[in-house]
Amino acid sequence: MSYLLRLMLKEEFRMHARYSSPRMFLTFPVVVFLFSLAIGLTSHRILEATPLSEAILFLHVSAFLYGLGVGAFGFLGAQYLERRHGNRNYLVAMPALLPMSFRRTFFGMYVRDALFYTVLLLVPMVAGLLASVPFTGFRVASIGFLFLASLVSFLLGMSLSFFVSTLYIRGPRPRCGPGGCRGNRRLHRRCPRPRPGPL
Repeated sequence: MSYLLRLMLKEEFRMHARYSSPRMFLTFPVVVFLFSLAIGLTSHRILEATPLSEAILFLHVSAFLYGLGVGAFGFLGAQYLERRHGNRNYLVAMPALLPMSFRRTFFGMYVRDALFYTVLLLVPMVAGLLASVPFTGFRVASIGFLFLASLVSFLLGMSLSFFVSTLYIRGPRPRCGPGGCRGNRRLHRRCPRPRPGPL
């Protein structure tokens, strides 16, 4: 499982770095850190216009929607990229081609996305708030609880998206007959093609 997880993490990094560059992609967490630091330094003015409860609710809703987007991109995005680049296969499609466990592969994808995108966004966000502690007087424990709460919201959104994506991937079993197969198109390759009758 650990070997499969390492391959998935490498695949995710290469997929993102290929559409920009490794340097630009690695700059994104730095931008999130600086933005979070700026939010922390100006929090007293922000909280004057926005109640704390509404700001926390906005954070949780954003983390939940972020999790939904991550889960959807993990499945649908890989399929669209595979259609565009026909010479590349992604690990999400391997259970249909190789003797790999469907559940193990999808569990690995869930752990991969949870680790990858938490380090990509949530960890720099918390690091920026921690860097503002000497200037704002925030409690480190409060920032830790905020991180855990936003992580739960993120995982809930990602879990819901993975559940829906799993139903979409598995889909109804195709029904094969003389005229071909009906049902889930991703499973059509498993059906025997109709042979022409004798002339």
